[in-house]
Amino acid sequence: MQITNFKIRLIIFLVIVVFSILAVIRISDWQKNNPKAQKITSSTKITTTSPIITTKNNISTTTKATSSTTTVTIDPEKSSSFTTYQGENFSLSYPNDWAETSSQPNYLLISSKTTATNLTVKYNEEINNFPGYEKKSEEDILVLGNILKLEYWEPLALDDDFGAGSVNNLAIINLNEGGKKALLIYSYQKSEQDAERIKEFKVIVDSFKFK
Repeated sequence: MQITNFKIRLIIFLVIVVFSILAVIRISDWQKNNPKAQKITSSTKITTTSPIITTKNNISTTTKATSSTTTVTIDPEKSSSFTTYQGENFSLSYPNDWAETSSQPNYLLISSKTTATNLTVKYNEEINNFPGYEKKSEEDILVLGNILKLEYWEPLALDDDFGAGSVNNLAIINLNEGGKKALLIYSYQKSEQDAERIKEFKVIVDSFKFK
């Protein structure tokens, strides 16, 4: 009797294992055929190449360059026009068509949620000669580490669904050229009445390494 019960339990266990394996295979095949449903986790270590200098009201504070490792996950619930990464302290987003179009670089948009990242604020006088730059009195410009080289100005636009009125803490990383260059942006609204309009961005180039 005990042997019979053991055999029955063994058969039930094996059936459950087989069905579980088949279910995993089917789910895996479904995810492969539905890329938007996949969640991909990756880890990136960002190390700045220069000390972080924070200058505000003519008072400068220098700290050592910081590095951080953050795990981000693609959020499949977002709209198909954007791929969004969600980190602990920031979110990343870029339009899908930018990544798919060879004529445009692959940008990642970083929106800092807290001050716990290595993003820092710097008021930089050098940018006054940037083509098209409109100086804003006592405005803080978001940079990552020291600005090492200003190369060009390029206006960028995002749909205001990203968060009208809240896009004043942004940076863009250019992952091209082996990740050796980073494009950082500062955004502003032309006027209070333009809160619902598409934002215009100023691009700053800063060198730092991905490891």
